[in-house]
Amino acid sequence: MQDAQDDPMIPLLMEAMTRILCWDGKWPIIWVIDDTWVAHFGQDEWTIGPDEPATTAKVRELLIQAKGVYELQDY
Repeated sequence: MQDAQDDPMIPLLMEAMTRILCWDGKWPIIWVIDDTWVAHFGQDEWTIGPDEPATTAKVRELLIQAKGVYELQDY
């Protein structure tokens, strides 16, 4: 089992939490992971690409494939 500290989702989730607490909580938050658009709408609601529903596990898989590299696009 993967150690929580090594979870590639932690940076994205921390960024989302910071934006909720420090800014207006505007949703969605959008990143590009590799060449895929990923949007987070809060809680466990994600989409990839234009509008394909995704799970946290799917987003984690994209991050692993991209070696943890992502870019914040909009929030």
